[in-house]
Amino acid sequence: MTSRRVFAIGFVAMLAAMKADAGNRAGDCVTIYIKHAFLVDSYVLRIAEHTAGSIFDDIGVSVEWKHFASQPVGDACVAIHVEFDSELPSKYHSGALAYALPYAAGGTQIHVDANRVQRRPALNQSGAMLGCVLAHEIGHVLERVNRHSRQGIMKAAYTNDDLPGILRHSLRFANEDVDLIHKGLASRVTMASGVRARPPGATFEY
Repeated sequence: MTSRRVFAIGFVAMLAAMKADAGNRAGDCVTIYIKHAFLVDSYVLRIAEHTAGSIFDDIGVSVEWKHFASQPVGDACVAIHVEFDSELPSKYHSGALAYALPYAAGGTQIHVDANRVQRRPALNQSGAMLGCVLAHEIGHVLERVNRHSRQGIMKAAYTNDDLPGILRHSLRFANEDVDLIHKGLASRVTMASGVRARPPGATFEY
């Protein structure tokens, strides 16, 4: 086999690999559109965004934060809309910090009680907690499965034992959640291309 032919085969293989890699990256990014960000202290929100972003970076998912509700046409990433509320509706658990609507076809998919998440003794604690709560609810929206994990970010409830990990930014997704999130991202890319799924409705509160 001539060196020219070897080079041609190698070049074609490289292009195929680049194309496949680009396809994977297209489904591994999320844009979070935040409504009513003014209800949360700006420092708390910056810490929260950094915390949640780091949690998703750790599993190969890029997160971008935008502080407005409208979604521009042609957004290549999966879009999730988050709204901060002064208080959650009374029908939700009195201690819930947030709830998600992962099967919603449009509109706000995550609601967060701004007052409850800011009741920590220090702003950095509030920010770290809010970051984990956001990662938790975004996880529900991406997984689209009615479940919680026994450990990690997707636990049904955090305890005092989890606080050191939250403050050190070391609380992460369990392996099964990583798999479900990537499957969920892939399915959303498929749905965006024209294949629609209709799972049963559900609400997840935290």
